[in-house]
Amino acid sequence: MEIDIPSECMAKTMLSKAILFYSGGFDFCTVHKIQNNEIQPGKALEISELEMLFKSGVTRKNREQKWNIPANLIDFGPGVMTWFCKSRVAPIFWDVKDKRLKKFNAVEILWPNMIFRADKRGLSVWAVKATSNPRQKAKLYKAPFFNVYDNGIICLGSAPNYESNPENIAKIEKAFFNSAFSHGLDNIAKRIKYPGGHNAFWKKYCAECKKKMPQRFPNEILIPAEQRI
Repeated sequence: MEIDIPSECMAKTMLSKAILFYSGGFDFCTVHKIQNNEIQPGKALEISELEMLFKSGVTRKNREQKWNIPANLIDFGPGVMTWFCKSRVAPIFWDVKDKRLKKFNAVEILWPNMIFRADKRGLSVWAVKATSNPRQKAKLYKAPFFNVYDNGIICLGSAPNYESNPENIAKIEKAFFNSAFSHGLDNIAKRIKYPGGHNAFWKKYCAECKKKMPQRFPNEILIPAEQRI
């Protein structure tokens, strides 16, 4: 990521603090002041302090800067990006053999809160019960959808696979919501807790949404995933 610093600010810009990350036997990080170009003794950082420090540094408005960190971004690094997708009302598309389910094609539903992750393996999705941007150790639940493997990886088919860049989050979400669910992967029956399974739930839920939009997604049908963010 490149940062474009205005020339008039260069004279005032100096190194003031450093964060050191330690890993191996025990993972932690420390923050240190810089005096006379030397790192001074530091102190350990709590995760909450690190988050606050990060957010304070990246949310300062500067019209000259050419980058912005979205508030729903959880993790971002070379070739990997994880973010929170808040529940929304949007159509769901079906391209399935089940005629009773297919009749609900393009019906608007209230989607669950979700976590997306884009990395070298492709695009993955999980459901979460959190209603706001969760912390990095939030509990994940298996996505109750067709076209998703048990480990969360989405079968993209002909959908575009965008680069892991925060600027592409809206494009990735649009491609996901505009794609039709067509087939089950792995054991779909073990990814949703509902009598009759996947199709039975979605027929009932789509019918309910069509009649009257619910206030929340029924999280009680979600099954815990083995992964965490």
